[in-house]
Amino acid sequence: MYYVTYKNVLRPDKKREDFMRWLRIYWPVQQQWGARSSELWNGIDEDAKVLFCRYAVESIKRWNQEAVSPKAEKLIRELSDIIDIDQMSIKITVSFSGDYNN
Repeated sequence: MYYVTYKNVLRPDKKREDFMRWLRIYWPVQQQWGARSSELWNGIDEDAKVLFCRYAVESIKRWNQEAVSPKAEKLIRELSDIIDIDQMSIKITVSFSGDYNN
């Protein structure tokens, strides 16, 4: 499983609830891209404008292809109304599971 974590900075006039509303709307699309779950949390300061959103995805290749495809434009455009895209950062981690003793 791959984990894609986005560090987002909310625009001054936006709140966590705005991001959550966007996530609810676009969660079915992200599931089509291979997302299996998502987690959302604030930075150190709960009142801060920094939100982290982590997706568990099956295929990082598929996730990346879909995220840069023309059909993702509306999703990204609406997201950019909520967060400052220029301040977004992304971290990708890999989780290996299974019995490696055999």
